[in-house]
Amino acid sequence: MRPRMRKGLDMQMIDWDRLNALIDDVGADTLGEVLAVFIDEMDAEVRQLPAINDATARANALHTLKGTAANLGFVALADLCTDGEDRLRTDDQPPEFPALAHHVRTTYAASRTELLHEIRHRLGVSVQSLTETMD
Repeated sequence: MRPRMRKGLDMQMIDWDRLNALIDDVGADTLGEVLAVFIDEMDAEVRQLPAINDATARANALHTLKGTAANLGFVALADLCTDGEDRLRTDDQPPEFPALAHHVRTTYAASRTELLHEIRHRLGVSVQSLTETMD
C-alpha cells in the first residue's frame, strides 16, 4: 500500500516564507547554525526510521519528524509524516511501513537538497557545515 499524499508535479517542497519567519525570529547570522543543528538531527531520525518495529514508536517517530519538518518549512515532508502518523494511529490497515519509510527518506532528501541549493540565493544564508547528501 502506498502512502497517501498530496500529488502533483508542482507540489512545494519548502515553504520559504516559513524560513523568512525564522530569520525574523533568530536572525540571518544565526539561521545557518540553527538549520545545521536541526538537519543533523533529522538526518539521524530519517536514517533510523526503517529499523523501528513497533507501531506506536513508528507513529511517534513520524510525529517528531513532522514537527521538525514544519518548523523548517519542509511542507511536503510534514504533510507525508502527518498522513503516515494519522494512518498508523487510526487505520485498521496502516501503510506498509518499509514503503512509507522509504518515501519519507526520499522526500526528506529532496527537501534537504532543495534547501541547500536554494537558501543562499533566496535568503542570503549559508549552511556550510552540511554536505549535499545524507550519509
